Amino acid sequence: MTLQNLLKQPPVIGLLTGLLIAVLFLALGFWRTVLLLLLAGAGWWCGSYMQKHHLTPNDFIVLIKSMLTK
Repeated sequence: MTLQNLLKQPPVIGLLTGLLIAVLFLALGFWRTVLLLLLAGAGWWCGSYMQKHHLTPNDFIVLIKSMLTK
């Protein structure tokens, strides 16, 4: 089994994710880690929304501005 195939296995992905979050808790503390995860999740959502709707970054900014000015 190659390293690429090993990294695609759900238990390995879960292990690495849990390890990363544990290291963040120890290094940054609870609330900073929560904030970091929330902001990363928001960034992931924005990127997936842009990809799904075929938007450029400028189109996405215009969309956000139009939503905030209503």
